[in-house]
Amino acid sequence: MACNSCGTSLDCGCDCSVTELPVGADGTNGTNGANAYIYVASATDAIGTGFTYPANVTQCYLAIKSSTTVLTPVVGNFAGLWFNKCGNGLVENTVFVDSVYGVDATGLVERSDFPFKTLAAARVAAITMTPTATKRIKIHAQQATWLNEQVVLYNYIDWDFGDSTLRSTTITGGVITDNAVTCDSKILGRLNLDIATGVSGNIYGIFIDDASSLVSIDMNNLTISSEGGTVVRGIKCEGNLTINANDITVNGAAVDTAAVIANNGGTLVLNCNDISATSTGPLNGVLSDGTGSPPSIYIKANNITAANGNSSSGMYTIAAKTSAKMWVKCNNIYLTGTGATAANASAIFASAGTPELYVVCNDIIATPTASVTANCIKLGQTGDSVTTTGAKLFVDCREANMTAISDNLTNYVVLMQNNTSNDAIAQLKGRFVSVSNMNLTVILNTTGKLLIQDSVIISNNTGLTISTAGVTKNYGGVVGTTNSSGTILVNGGIIGDTDVS
Repeated sequence: MACNSCGTSLDCGCDCSVTELPVGADGTNGTNGANAYIYVASATDAIGTGFTYPANVTQCYLAIKSSTTVLTPVVGNFAGLWFNKCGNGLVENTVFVDSVYGVDATGLVERSDFPFKTLAAARVAAITMTPTATKRIKIHAQQATWLNEQVVLYNYIDWDFGDSTLRSTTITGGVITDNAVTCDSKILGRLNLDIATGVSGNIYGIFIDDASSLVSIDMNNLTISSEGGTVVRGIKCEGNLTINANDITVNGAAVDTAAVIANNGGTLVLNCNDISATSTGPLNGVLSDGTGSPPSIYIKANNITAANGNSSSGMYTIAAKTSAKMWVKCNNIYLTGTGATAANASAIFASAGTPELYVVCNDIIATPTASVTANCIKLGQTGDSVTTTGAKLFVDCREANMTAISDNLTNYVVLMQNNTSNDAIAQLKGRFVSVSNMNLTVILNTTGKLLIQDSVIISNNTGLTISTAGVTKNYGGVVGTTNSSGTILVNGGIIGDTDVS
């Protein structure tokens, strides 16, 4: 590079040995460009779906076409020219909703930079995207506390709530529901469902009401505290529902309350930590009620508790009725705090009809706090004309333990009563103990079979009474009276009035 300042104060450090070349003549001008027509179109994806001309600035894909002739633009003119102007703001098959920064009037589908404000508006927008089995739509909710917003599920629309909370003080019916319309839907994240209400009517946390619905929910906690509901249910399933949760806690005050219920053909699969139901009215922790088509419940949990029930209609921690089927695997089952009128209270109960109840657990603990009819395990119906015709109850536990506050001949560790068929079976495996003055530990009325396998049945105080109306078959155990019908089978077990632990 030549330099004209060598040896002067303006010396720039150039190589002064190079001589500057002379400037040449100007070159020949190039050919003038041809006139052209420029067209700008927009679309929702890179293949021109939702083609719009002139361009709509709310669509994320643009294409620019140059033509030397006048065009009537169609999508085919722009093939291979589409580019995404939105960058990371575009997420296919997704609707965004943000309770703080969203605006329902300007919300756009597939645009994280244009979220909706309410769950209802986001749902409407998702439906317009025509979800299918191969094109599921996801509604992504920004983490927030969503107050009094009902989640109405829709076919092939899924929800991702992250760590959000759904809080209701006014909603009746299900806070999460299919509204009795068939849907295939998923809820993702670690959602908390918090209901604190004094309104009347039926209060449900989750209510799947259509027999053909297929719903799965991943969540954290479901909590209900209702002071005015007519019926209170944490989960009610009449469709097909799978839930993975932490704790389910339901307080129904003085009304008909259940933490979990399935009926009318519903199938419920529930994996959770603790299930707890409290009420001073009719109470069920987990109820599979065979009203309508036979329902089924499959539960894996840590603890299941029913507390403070106070009604002649019944108080049960786990109950299967009519033609229902239930399988429960858990750590502990508790029945506690029974009120003075809590007749027919049982930790485990197979009722009238032909229900089947299978329970595998560690401990069953019943601690009634009033002089009421209470049981650890019961098969049969008392107090009315309905009788069990073919119920089946299978319990495998480490120990079933009954503690009463005073001498009470109506408290039983195991009670089998009012059975009208030899098809009625109670099969027990474990250790069954009464630890206060209850004369009757096991009673078998009318017909049916009580099978005791590898078990110990003990009354530690005033003695054991086994009332059988039937034939006793003894396989290595000790039993009592032999009468005309019905069967007690003891296989490798001991029945007596002395603690043999």
